[in-house]
Amino acid sequence: MLRSNLMSGDIFLEASDEKTPPDRLDGIYQQNRNRGYRQRLISAIAANPNSSLELLKQLFINEPGMANIIIDNPVASLLLLENFNLFKEWVIEGQNRIFLYQQISPELQKIALSTENQGVWWELVKLKTTQTEVIDSIANSLSWSAKKPPNNIETLIKQEIAKNPNTSIQTLIKILKKQR
Repeated sequence: MLRSNLMSGDIFLEASDEKTPPDRLDGIYQQNRNRGYRQRLISAIAANPNSSLELLKQLFINEPGMANIIIDNPVASLLLLENFNLFKEWVIEGQNRIFLYQQISPELQKIALSTENQGVWWELVKLKTTQTEVIDSIANSLSWSAKKPPNNIETLIKQEIAKNPNTSIQTLIKILKKQR
C-alpha cells in the first residue's frame, strides 16, 4: 500500500510539473483513467500549461469540472490569442457532458452564453447555479410573443427559465407581460 501511495504521489508531482513533456502528460492521463486518485490527477494535468492542445480539449469536453480548470490554466490566454472562439467551440462540441458538472464557473457561464447556441443555453438554464444575469440575458434574447410559434428547444429553454430559482422576478414579470 505504501508503494502504491508513493507511486501515486510521484505521478501527481509529474502531472503537476510544468516541465513534463506534453506526450508524457497524455500518457499519464491514458494510463491512470480508472484509479482512485483519478480526479486529482486529471485536475493537475488540466492546470498544467505544458498539456497539449488535444489533451486540454479532451479534458475540457469529456471530464466533469475540467473546463473550469482549463479556463484558468496559464496557457489559456495564449490559446485564445490563436483562436478567439476556441472555448466557445469546445463548449458547443461538449455541451452534453460539460454541463453534467453542476458548478460551472461564472467565466464559463459567460462563454456558454456567448455561443448563442440554443442547445448550450438550454443546458445552462437547467443548472441551479447559473447566475441571474446569464439567465436574464438568455430570456431577453428569446421571443416571448404568443403569436410566434416557438421551436422545440426554445420552448424547453423557456420552461427551464421559469423553473430556475435564479431567474429574477423582473424577468418573470416581463415574460408574463410579453405572453399576453
